[in-house]
Order: sequence, then structure tokens, then C-alpha cells
Amino acid sequence: MKKYCFLLVSFLSVILIIGCNSEKDAIEYLTDDQEYKKKLVVFYHMSLEESYRSKVLDNQYKINNDKLEGSPLISIRFIDVSDKEMYDYNFTKSLDLEDYPVLLLFDEEEEIFRTTDPDKLYEYFNSISDE
Repeated sequence: MKKYCFLLVSFLSVILIIGCNSEKDAIEYLTDDQEYKKKLVVFYHMSLEESYRSKVLDNQYKINNDKLEGSPLISIRFIDVSDKEMYDYNFTKSLDLEDYPVLLLFDEEEEIFRTTDPDKLYEYFNSISDE
């Protein structure tokens, strides 16, 4: 009986440890191919309107050309969180995503900005370039 209790406690401990690292692991997964310093990830659920996608890309273009001359925000990734078979992570849970679509901006492996409005991304870069 003690052997089974030990195995159960060990198993639950492993699950707890894995769960605690899930946010870090998810961010590492999202930024592992990061050639440039900043990376934008757009999470959506089921479908993404073309007008929204266009706004994101237009803002990326403006930022690259107006704001980040030496270090462009070149990497954008679009992820459908409803596609459970595509990804090893539950991004909704591990990154505490509530509303969709949502844009997360990473600087290396640190989330530095989050919004649901693509125009706020450009505003964010305007505000940090004024500092």
C-alpha cells in the first residue's frame, strides 16, 4: 500500500512540476526560432477575419519602416488555439488568454505587450520610441 501511495505522490508531483513550467515552455516554444529581438504572436480561435490580419500586417510594416530601423519586428506568427492537434501546448491556459484575437509581443523570451487591438501595437511602439 505504501508503494502505491509513493507512486501516486510521485506522479502528482511530476504533473505539478510540468504544469508550473508550462508558461515558460510555451513562451520558449513560441520564441525559439526568433532571429530578431522582438516577435509578435497573434492568437485566434477558429477563424480570423482578413481585415484583422491585414491590420496586423499593416502595423508591422509601419513599425518596421518607421520605428525599428536596426531591429525590425519581422517575425509574426498566427496561431489558431482551437487546433489542438497542431500544438503541444494549451496556449489559452498557459498564457492566460481570455479574449480572441489577441496579440502578444515578446522581447526575446519576455512578454512585453498584450492587446486585442492591432492599432495599439503601433501606439505602443510610438510611446517607447518617445522615451
